[in-house]
Amino acid sequence: MNKSFGCSNRIYRVFLTTQSQPLLTSPVPTQENITRLILEQKSATQALQTFRWASNIRNFTHNQSTYRALIHKLCNFRRFDCVHHLLDEMPSSIGSTPDEDIFVTIVRGLGRAGMIKQVIKIPELVSKFEKKPTLKLYNSILDVLVKEDIDIAREFYRIKMMGNGIHGDDYTYGILMKGLCLTNRIGDGFKLLQVMKTRGITPNTVIYNTLIHALCKNGKVGRARSLMRDLVEPSDVTFNILISAYCGEGSLVQALVMLEKSFNKGYIPDVITVTKVVGLLCNNGRVSEAVELLERVEERGGIVDVVAYNTLINGFCILGKVKVGCRLLKEMELKGCMPNADTYNGLISGLCDSKMFDLALEMFNEMKRVGINWNFVTYDTLIHGLCSGGRVENGLKILEVMKNDKRVSAFHISPYNGVIYGFYKENRLEESLAFIRKMENLFPRAVDRSTRILDFCENGNIGEARRIYDQMVGEGVMPSALVYSNLLSGYCSKGCIKGAFELMNEMIGRGYLPIASTLNDVIILLCKQGKVGKASKLMEDIKGRGCLLDSGSYGPFIDVFCSRGDFHRAYMFFLQMVEKGIVPDYHSWNTLLVCLCQQTSWIEGNNKTCQLGCCTLPPGYGYGYGPKTGSYETVKELIPLVLVFVTLPDFILADQLTSQVQAIQSLQFYVCTMYGATSKQDQTHVKTAMLIRSYTYLLQLFPFGLGLFSVFVAYLKRNIRCKGLNSLKYFIVGLLQRNSKNPWLRDKPLVPHKIVYFVAIVLDIILRLVWMQLILDFQELPHLHKKAFVAIVACLKILCRGLWNFFRSDALPIEFKFYTPTI
Repeated sequence: MNKSFGCSNRIYRVFLTTQSQPLLTSPVPTQENITRLILEQKSATQALQTFRWASNIRNFTHNQSTYRALIHKLCNFRRFDCVHHLLDEMPSSIGSTPDEDIFVTIVRGLGRAGMIKQVIKIPELVSKFEKKPTLKLYNSILDVLVKEDIDIAREFYRIKMMGNGIHGDDYTYGILMKGLCLTNRIGDGFKLLQVMKTRGITPNTVIYNTLIHALCKNGKVGRARSLMRDLVEPSDVTFNILISAYCGEGSLVQALVMLEKSFNKGYIPDVITVTKVVGLLCNNGRVSEAVELLERVEERGGIVDVVAYNTLINGFCILGKVKVGCRLLKEMELKGCMPNADTYNGLISGLCDSKMFDLALEMFNEMKRVGINWNFVTYDTLIHGLCSGGRVENGLKILEVMKNDKRVSAFHISPYNGVIYGFYKENRLEESLAFIRKMENLFPRAVDRSTRILDFCENGNIGEARRIYDQMVGEGVMPSALVYSNLLSGYCSKGCIKGAFELMNEMIGRGYLPIASTLNDVIILLCKQGKVGKASKLMEDIKGRGCLLDSGSYGPFIDVFCSRGDFHRAYMFFLQMVEKGIVPDYHSWNTLLVCLCQQTSWIEGNNKTCQLGCCTLPPGYGYGYGPKTGSYETVKELIPLVLVFVTLPDFILADQLTSQVQAIQSLQFYVCTMYGATSKQDQTHVKTAMLIRSYTYLLQLFPFGLGLFSVFVAYLKRNIRCKGLNSLKYFIVGLLQRNSKNPWLRDKPLVPHKIVYFVAIVLDIILRLVWMQLILDFQELPHLHKKAFVAIVACLKILCRGLWNFFRSDALPIEFKFYTPTI
């Protein structure tokens, strides 16, 4: 009795605290007050006590609302036995049977408890009170059944509902459509749609949207869009579904088309849909359009949250436009959208990728100033970025800050692996091993697995090392870059290229790029196995990801091509190496030169007009140097350093340049005159200028030197003494062949009109007389300035040399092909 009285006092005090107006007399609570008080109770017992307490209040009577509140609380605590007693009590207590809403409450309570059989029996319970189940009650039962089993729901609809003459309304069919689509029975969904139309029920937008969503979820976006045309008036939900589906497929154009239609209809996509479109635009590098989209949504009153801005900022960072991302950070703050840790984490990542490490550290400190807590992603991103960018010491300092931050767990190995990766990239292997040993107290299992793998790799036991690696990954521990590097080298030493490739893919997937020494092991193995094409593709792929190559990366290609006698392919890789600024090592030079010296017979057989010319190399660059002495060791190594292949077009070009020297010297005089240097003193001043002197010397030495070397090398390579008289040879061979089919010409002239050759002969004779000016040194003629005379003679000399080159071309064999080295 005392307990009941104490409980009543407690409930009464709670009731008093819920009153908003001061009480002058003892209040009589309303049914609304008691309903709210019952729903606030924390247990079924307290709810019952509150209900009984209210029953004893003078002038208070319960109604359907208070009974429904109590039944709701009892169903939540699965006190269905009490519910049945209350139902039986209601007619005598309030003078009426339970209404429709009370039975709907019971159906939902049984559904939450998973008591499906009892749910199906609710219509019988309603009939007990001499009532007919309403359509609302049937729809409630159907809604519970479709979530549990669509087949049970369909059977209930056929037997219980249609058997009692209840066909349902659009809400009924909407529930059935939801059940069919949840179980991917799209075909049955279309049949249900047709049944509705047959029965004269127009499917509402919700039913269409349910079916459209199911089609999109199953990858049938085109069919979903066709179904949308059946809608008289699509809703904003319809457009959101289709736009999101196109974004999921990566169909940017279709997504933008649907977005534009949505705007034209006056709809504004929700923030989730907008964020998806922004992300797709950024992934395609169209960040400016993403900015315009957000501005357009904001102008129309749409919502743009921090997630949408973060997506846009990350898009700029991926493109390397980190400073634009930083400006967006300020803009979103001005618009009232406060950044979060993810915003700063994205900017820190972008700054590290762009090698702006000082700005990344400033951004890290700014987070603290504006009151945003650092999280694990912040530390992990910054440490990995600093260490992979050569700032290992800064990374170690941030790691110490993370250890002292009590909000962030220090028992995540990823930041520590970032430090190891930094040591690995800088080839500081001893320091990385020492750092791993320091991690033993925090990560004893990971350190034990790592050291065992390294020991097995060093001893050549790759099988056991791989077993421990698999065990390590199975335990959820991410291996370090050092573990991957040693395993890769071990696989390569055993000739297991498949295992090496699988491991390299995993390594790159973890965010670790192999350094040159690791990559070189794989390239060497591929080249040894004859898979040069695959090795070349691998090198280009890794180089494109930012890996720095060295001479050891190109050396295997030079070796394999030289071993095959394919000098030209080897030479192309050699040139690639030099163009990248990589100094070739002694082995590459030696291999290439030995191969070149062995190719004499091939050169003569395949390139009948191959000439050797001069190629000046930078002094001290390292080409062909001995590994110990630092000097060229033999004449055999020295000579090829200044000789490269020169084809006929190169030779003719050099020949023409040689003939132009005097003409261009004359041009120098007129240039000086144009600038007013007409006096002898001014001309002397101009000629002594550094630019003019360099121009004069280079112009004269280069063409003559190229011609000299071409003739000299031809003599050395073929031992043809008459090469020194090649101009006379070309004239004699090309002309005056009396026994030819064409009198005085050759059998197969290039030009079909003979008159051209006879005119050329006469012109050549005249021009050779002009050539005599070089020997007789005529300096002037009457009424003609000597510089003008020299200029005219020089121009005629160019014409003469061009005519000789014409005879050279005509003298070539028909089957001649220009030599073009390719890979």
